[in-house]
This record gives sequence, C-alpha cells and structure tokens, in this order.
Amino acid sequence: MKDNWKEWGVIQDFSTKNTATWYPKEAGTYEIYSDIKDVDGRIVTLTQKYVVNKAPWSMKSLEKEGTGSYFVGDTATVTAVTSGQTNGLKFKFVQKNGESWDDWKVLRDFSTNNSVNVKINKSGNTYIYVDVKDQRGVIFDPFVIKLTGLNYSSASVSSSKISLGKSVQVYPNIYGGSAPGLECKYVWMKDNWSSWNVIKDFSGSKSVTWTPSEEGTYYIYIDARLNGVVKTKTVKVVVEKQKNGWYYEGGYKFYYINGVKQLDLDGILPKQSSYYIKVNRTTCSVTVYAKDGSNGYIIPVKRFACSVGLPSTPTPAGTYYTSNKYRWHTLIGPSYGQYCTRIVGGVLFHSVAGRNMTSYNLNARDYNKLGSPASHGCVRLCVRDAKWIYDNCSLGTKVTIYDSSDPGPLGKPATIKIPSGQTWDPTDPNI
Repeated sequence: MKDNWKEWGVIQDFSTKNTATWYPKEAGTYEIYSDIKDVDGRIVTLTQKYVVNKAPWSMKSLEKEGTGSYFVGDTATVTAVTSGQTNGLKFKFVQKNGESWDDWKVLRDFSTNNSVNVKINKSGNTYIYVDVKDQRGVIFDPFVIKLTGLNYSSASVSSSKISLGKSVQVYPNIYGGSAPGLECKYVWMKDNWSSWNVIKDFSGSKSVTWTPSEEGTYYIYIDARLNGVVKTKTVKVVVEKQKNGWYYEGGYKFYYINGVKQLDLDGILPKQSSYYIKVNRTTCSVTVYAKDGSNGYIIPVKRFACSVGLPSTPTPAGTYYTSNKYRWHTLIGPSYGQYCTRIVGGVLFHSVAGRNMTSYNLNARDYNKLGSPASHGCVRLCVRDAKWIYDNCSLGTKVTIYDSSDPGPLGKPATIKIPSGQTWDPTDPNI
C-alpha cells in the first residue's frame, strides 16, 4: 500500500508459501500487509514499512526518426533514450498496428540494443511499446510512441478533360492520417518532356490550381516528400481547343461561348416556328427544345424550374398538344394565373396563382414552393417562364410529361425565394 491506500496491489494471494518476491516500480514509502490465515479462517495481519529510493536510471524519451509520419513501405527507427546508471538495462520492442491488439508482433525481445527499425506496413497509426528490464530482472511499465503510416495511392485532377483557358485542380491522394512535414511538388509535362515546367515547387500545399496555356495532352507529376523520401504519381489532363459555336454532344446540339455551354439560347437562336416542351415530374423541371432540321427537336433552348401536381392531384403523364392561351385565367379557389397555356383538359402552364388579377396577388409561401410538387395538376412557373411559353410557343406545341431522375440536358435552374409578406413575383416584367 502507498499514500494511504491511494495505490495498492496484491503481491501474492493466500497460499502455503511463507515468502513472496516484490519489485516496486516507483519510488516512495510503502507498507506491506501480510495476512496469515489459520485452518479455521482466522486472520492475523502484520505490517512492515519500506522506503523505496528512486531508480538509478530513467527513461528520458522515446525518439523517432523524422516527423513520425512515414510512407507505407518505409522504415522508421525508434530509440529508447535513458539516463543515469543504464548498464545492464534491456529493451523489448512490440509493434501494434491500429487501435486494437488484433494485429501485433514482437519486433525484438529483451536485449541491450535500445534502438529498433520499424517497417511501416499499413496506413494509419502504429504504436511501438518498449518494455525496460533492469539488472534485477524487474520489467517496468511499457513506454509507447505513435507512428503514422501514409498511403500515397494516386494523383488526381478535378477534371481530366478541360477547354483551353480553364483551370484544373491537381492534388495527391494520401491517406492514413495527419502528415506533418509532408511537402509536394507539382510539374507538368507535354510531348515526352519536349516541354515542361514546375507548377509549384516543394511546399506544404496539398493541392494547386493550374491553367494550361495551350491545348494538348499533359501529364502532371506530383512528388510527395516525407523524411527525405520522395514518391511520385502522375495523372493525365487533356486540354481541348476552347469551344465556340455549335457542338453535337450526347444526342443533343449545344451552343458554346468561350468554352462555356449556354443554358439559355435567347439572343443566340432566333425565335423558331415550333418548339417541343418536356416536363419532368420527378425533378420538377421543364426543358424547351428547338428543331435541328431532319435531326428533330434536339436543341435545348430553355430550362425552367416548375411545380407539378401533388401525389393526390398528379399532373398527367403523356404527350399532348397545347390548345388555348389566356393572359389571365381563373383557377381553383378561385385564384388567378398569368400567361396560361392549356396542355390538356384542366391542366395548364401558368404563373403561381394569386388572389386577384393584378401583379400584386401572391402568397409568398405558395411562390416559394416552385421547384417541388405543389399544384392541383397544373404546371406552375414563375411569371417570366410562363410568359416565355405564352409568347413563343404557338398553339399545337407538343408537350410530353414524363418521369426521370435526370432533370434534362440543361439541368434544373435554382429557384427564387421571396420573403414573407411580398406579394409580387420578382420576374414579372409588368412591375
């Protein structure tokens, strides 16, 4: 017992032995309690006080070679640094991979060698335990040090194919934990090293943004340096001539300006004599197509976010042809919608309905549902989009209502949200 029972332990439980060997591992004043039990179970206790002086040696530190982080496959050296009367000390080294003891091994049993080489064979944390045994054969509680294994698996780019003038992010894929001291160097190469340059020299940057100056096929080399060891991975980037004008892609015909796909062809494509409208119930999106001669309606012209019918009042799937238009039209409620185009029966394209036939008629809560199912079956749009169909799509326009997880070749635009109390649509040209 030590420090008034703050620390205590059983040296030897009841037995017929009348002696016990005890090796204290800490300095201090101890009391040894000897319980003597007779055949009847009666116990007599004797005590004896012992003063244990500090050991003539001490463990100053466990030192690791380098930063403590290493590439998988590298070797690290761990050294037990002691001071004082160290003659006769022996050291045992145990390696544990990960946080549990499912994967461990003895690197070296007790010897006078106070250093060991550790093969880093896995990513993540590796723990090295060092048992020290003194001249008496007493083994002290183990000392431990953590090493981290890093797996440099590959180099990556944000896009493997870009248009000239665009930038790409380049980065190494290094896993396993934190990497103090890790530095990376980025180099581009083209035409088998006939041209190359350093994007960024060795630094702590874990990624760089690179803008190539000409088209072609490039290879980016990323050197990762840790504890003087350098490992290299490469990744390919194809830089294409910047797109301008019309391009056929994926069964559609798109228009590009300086490498940017245009998502609205107003001002690019003149008003057409006919259009084809597709309404996606799943994504609440509308795509308008123009005709490309004998290729059919493959030119995406406009994209709209919409609200289709609720599950209890669904917008009917199928193909229809518009039959009527109304500048204002009375809807369920009654409520009133602007720029209405009849699709089939009581189903129309129209603006978000309001309480009167003015531009100041909205309920903000209803308007903010655009982009999700909310109607009694009609296809709700903001005023700007409903007006575009009203102004540009003649009666008899083909409309297909369908379901798909793909919003369409132009995607789905973000919706506008208005604050509570606002009664007008910010896209309404009449305001």
